Amino acid sequence: MPHFLHYTFIEYFAASWLLENQEKGSEVAKEVWLRLLNRDVGVGVRHILEHMLSDGLPLHRAVLEGSEGALEAALEAGGDPDESDRFGRTALVQAASLGRADAVGALRAKGCDPGRRDALLGWTALRYASACGHLEAAERLLQGGADPDHFVTHIDIRNLVFTAAKLNCPGVSQSRISWWNIRCMETSGDINYLLSL
Repeated sequence: MPHFLHYTFIEYFAASWLLENQEKGSEVAKEVWLRLLNRDVGVGVRHILEHMLSDGLPLHRAVLEGSEGALEAALEAGGDPDESDRFGRTALVQAASLGRADAVGALRAKGCDPGRRDALLGWTALRYASACGHLEAAERLLQGGADPDHFVTHIDIRNLVFTAAKLNCPGVSQSRISWWNIRCMETSGDINYLLSL
């Protein structure tokens, strides 16, 4: 049996385990999900899990596949932008976690609530975008009215500041980076930490 086939089976069973144990409220499942969010390791597990979660949900499936046409068609057909998957994530939360900025914009334009929290971690779309380092998705959420206080920790804000600086992202204004730095200062309370920024 080829080596890659073993990985495919392992990834499938790991995704199935995560889905089953999340539904039981497992803290281990939450920890595994956190590790899968922004890692090169486990990309296959997350991809398989995302397919399992979006089964029967046209908006989620369109976001996952990165198909703007399918997303628009599902929205035009009356798809509920606030419908949740088995992790309690709306299509907006999924789009933010995957860094699909165009989908974030389209879903916000249709009224998808940026303040809804998922059932797994209790995170908003903005928290997912910032934790996963998806600066453009976070910026679209902020421009669309997402509450910037949904950055739960100073580390999320630091991630965005570092990402903006690293990418020299033209969509992020200097004033927004300054605001993130100030917000980081307010949330951390540690002047030594701030000086290291």
